[in-house]
Amino acid sequence: MWSMVVDHHINVPVAITAENLAEKYSITRQQCDEFAVLSNRRWKAGLFRRSFRNRLRFRIALLCYYFLHCITLFLYITLYFFIGVLIILISS
Repeated sequence: MWSMVVDHHINVPVAITAENLAEKYSITRQQCDEFAVLSNRRWKAGLFRRSFRNRLRFRIALLCYYFLHCITLFLYITLYFFIGVLIILISS
């Protein structure tokens, strides 16, 4: 567990690394919090867009399936109709 909270490049805990970077680049706690909220909102919006896109793709695929099924059914009915008409014409 300890290995996950240590920066192995310099063998310093991540919290200390974060404090050093904040001090070096003059980043305040408020800026960190604002960035965290912004990042979370972007993640949530991206997740929603992907979810919506996936649902939209599913609906389009479903509509294509139904459309192709209806065309296939129409072609079978048309084919059987013409076969019936040919049988009637041939037998008369």
